[in-house]
Amino acid sequence: MSELYYNSLILPDLGRTLALLPEDVGVVWLLRHSLRPPLPDKIFGMQVDLTPEGVELAEKFGRSFPKRLVSVRSSPSKRCIQTGDALVSGTGTALEVTLNPMLGEPGAFVTEVEASRQALVQYGPLGMVERMLQGELLGGERSITEGVRMMLNSILDSEPEPGTWHAEVTHDTLLSATLFCLEGRTQLVVEDWPRMLEGAALWRVPGGVRWIWRGTVYEREWPGLHP
Repeated sequence: MSELYYNSLILPDLGRTLALLPEDVGVVWLLRHSLRPPLPDKIFGMQVDLTPEGVELAEKFGRSFPKRLVSVRSSPSKRCIQTGDALVSGTGTALEVTLNPMLGEPGAFVTEVEASRQALVQYGPLGMVERMLQGELLGGERSITEGVRMMLNSILDSEPEPGTWHAEVTHDTLLSATLFCLEGRTQLVVEDWPRMLEGAALWRVPGGVRWIWRGTVYEREWPGLHP
């Protein structure tokens, strides 16, 4: 996946999302962090910085936000925090990036970090998420439906005002688990995997959530969401 995703300097296309986004909603933008150096083979969870290109790309992405960015939260990982800082810098505001543990490890999906990393080593990121989508409990993880519930409650409780954006910076596995479980997917291919800085626009609807991902609008009821 490295050639497709780790080295791409192409910004996500917000145009398709904006064309579908109602004007009267506040948006939670759940996104993957920006470019980082490749991790050593089968080594996960390292605290690595963004590359200079990754910082520049996130700043450029921040400049492209068409609506007012009012808040940013991040997983405790350095690369996610740095992505949030660069997004804020790109918007020209003085927002402070705050931490949301649900976006990291342990968090909404992961209960035991070491056991979860062993599953990553065994199956790889895509294989691990695919097995989670099929209902497997791999060790160190909550059930995926419970993880999605916790993730959605965490990010949607930010309640951004209509016409504003709130950003939540997370990791590829957690973003994928959330979106593809909401879609009802059980099989994935490499092209499904989120690129650096790619994300989805989400907002609350009665009893569930509506979101836009890669130019398609979805809606799903989800039990246990906060009203």
